[in-house]
Amino acid sequence: MRSLDEVSNLINCLSNDEDVRQDLWVHYLSGASVESFEARLVRIKVEHQEDSELQKAIWTLINNPISQDLAKLIETNFTDYERSIICCLILGLDSGRISEIKGISQVRIKQTLATIRYNKCWEEAYGTKEKPNRRRAIRS
Repeated sequence: MRSLDEVSNLINCLSNDEDVRQDLWVHYLSGASVESFEARLVRIKVEHQEDSELQKAIWTLINNPISQDLAKLIETNFTDYERSIICCLILGLDSGRISEIKGISQVRIKQTLATIRYNKCWEEAYGTKEKPNRRRAIRS
């Protein structure tokens, strides 16, 4: 068993970021071994990168909001839950990430995406419904 001074020194050497250090301490105090610090550090970096990308997407949306017409369409045609999924999509998240964030199975998220996709409001607002071919075939 390593002394707390050794663990503290190791954590301080692994990162200058106070948040990362705190995360490593929580990891260690949760019963993880010092040898698992490297794997945890990799995971922390991935999480920080994902958080940074999400922050950028939010700022982009704040600076370039969706149109009033689209906002009204979403507000009037979808439930609160469906709107929350649409917001995640607007931010660029995929179904797997939405599932992680919301704590809901990916299958349920995909079912919701299908419900959103096939809502009648899209064809009414954007004319996306397929029009039948009204021409008669000419027989030779």
